[in-house]
Amino acid sequence: MRKKKIKINKLDYINPEEVLIRFQDKRNLIFLDSANKTISENNRYSYIAFDPIYTIKFNASKNYLNSKKFARINKLISSFKSKKIKSLPKFQCGLAGYVSYEAGLAKEKIESANPLEKILPNLFFGLFDIVIAFDNKLKRAYLFSINLDKEFKIELSHQIRLQNAKNLYSVPRINNPINKLLGFQWKKDFGKRKYISKINKILNYIKNGDIFQANFTQRFLSKIPKDYDVVRYYLHYRKNTETPFSCLIRSEDFNIFSYSPERFLKLENNKIMVSPIKGTIERGESEFEDAKLKEQLSSSKKDNAENLMIVDVLRNDISEVCKPGTVKVSRLAELETYNNVHHLVSDIEGTLSKGMNIFDVIKHCMPGGSVTGAPKVRAMQIISELETFKRGVYCGAIGFISFSGYADFNIPIRTITVNNEKVFLNSGGGIVADSKPLNEYHELNKKVENLLQINKKSLNKFMSKNKQI
Repeated sequence: MRKKKIKINKLDYINPEEVLIRFQDKRNLIFLDSANKTISENNRYSYIAFDPIYTIKFNASKNYLNSKKFARINKLISSFKSKKIKSLPKFQCGLAGYVSYEAGLAKEKIESANPLEKILPNLFFGLFDIVIAFDNKLKRAYLFSINLDKEFKIELSHQIRLQNAKNLYSVPRINNPINKLLGFQWKKDFGKRKYISKINKILNYIKNGDIFQANFTQRFLSKIPKDYDVVRYYLHYRKNTETPFSCLIRSEDFNIFSYSPERFLKLENNKIMVSPIKGTIERGESEFEDAKLKEQLSSSKKDNAENLMIVDVLRNDISEVCKPGTVKVSRLAELETYNNVHHLVSDIEGTLSKGMNIFDVIKHCMPGGSVTGAPKVRAMQIISELETFKRGVYCGAIGFISFSGYADFNIPIRTITVNNEKVFLNSGGGIVADSKPLNEYHELNKKVENLLQINKKSLNKFMSKNKQI
């Protein structure tokens, strides 16, 4: 193991969105964006990483979580251990990227719903030796760097790229006046009648005792608008969502806009925490109505039972990599509020077993219980039977693994994927015995309401097209 020292340069604090605009032309850029206005520990830090010195993309459908390429990622991060610098943002250089939903399918030898469909690579990670970090609470900014010139053949030296980053950070970008966006023009993969038919099939599986719950999703498709610009579009929909685990990934072949409220897992000092969301209700038009809806969700037997089922799934998942007796539920079905919905959120914690690392955690927990169901494997089989598309990064995991060993991943829900051909957006929910198909249909639309629209008029137009069963 080669210990490396992280260097820190303090920067003048600039709003992270403004810095994103300045760096928008950088290759393989990742913006881990804490977009919620109310600052908490979940959304205190934001990061911009770019121009990775090494990238791993993996397209095969086999179990790549056990592949040589995944082992190579593990070797990379463990080869350059650095001591975490306390009281500073946690991503102090290392790996950032995503693992797709299909990773978990391969692990359990479950065929994907549409194995021939190509949306984006099944796995993408960059090794970043330069990271800009923002403390949004204290209004401070840092440039973390680690010189790996001796370990990797790099066209431009680390020092040159570091100076270029400092220069770019300090120079405002002059943009053309922003015209109103055309926006994505969404169409569904299948209509309401077919959706309800599929929900009824899941309800039959539940009635027959196959499963207790399955997370079934619907997909929206759009052509790429003529005025499409990665950063402009990301920032526009960011204004509509403001979620603590937002993210932009700009690759040469694809873009990901994720506006997720849900943490998948966090690893710090050998302590694991997973935070599933289950239970959703829309926001009210007035304070009185909003308070009434909060109470309705908090007291809902259905939503609390749904949350508890997924907590049990995740307790089992992390028990595979945790010391016996250390797994506990530290928060159960507590209400959290976002721009357009309220959610019920739980936390499950445990202590990592000796010899286990973040990659073992990902292997055992992918995909998250909140986006599959209970029992998990059977739910995943039924999802593959009834969904007609690959999920891709949606319901997978996006995040970072710092050289210090700290790792944080979210589950990318409320996520738009753009490749060279199409735009993809998914939404769904957990189906249980007392689910009402029509209610579930309306809920999945409500969850992505802020991504379906450029304005209320276009949203109403979209909804009117989808009224008829």
